[in-house]
Amino acid sequence: MIEGHALLRQGLALLLRHQLGLESVEAGSLAEGRRVMTDLKGMTDLAIIALDLPDGDGSQLIEQLHNTKPGVPVLALTANQSSVQSVRAREAGADAVVALKVPVEQIISTVEQILRG
Repeated sequence: MIEGHALLRQGLALLLRHQLGLESVEAGSLAEGRRVMTDLKGMTDLAIIALDLPDGDGSQLIEQLHNTKPGVPVLALTANQSSVQSVRAREAGADAVVALKVPVEQIISTVEQILRG
């Protein structure tokens, strides 16, 4: 999970672990995300990538992941689902884009849908 806000990232990771049994690797920036994605070596069932990162646009990571590991589904998180960033995220290969202002249950539900295919 790549999200710039540590509290949000850690809380969502905890929920995904308890509700869906998913373990996560976390990063808080575009640079950390690139490093983490390089180190994973195929162990990724799902990538959750925020579009608003402290050092850049998360859609760059989505595109990188889509090009290097095309089978990995991606959930993009955004502050505003109707933004231009959401369109770029989909074009880069995101399977779904969810606004952070939705209830956390909707994020969990979207993760479940993506994992089911």
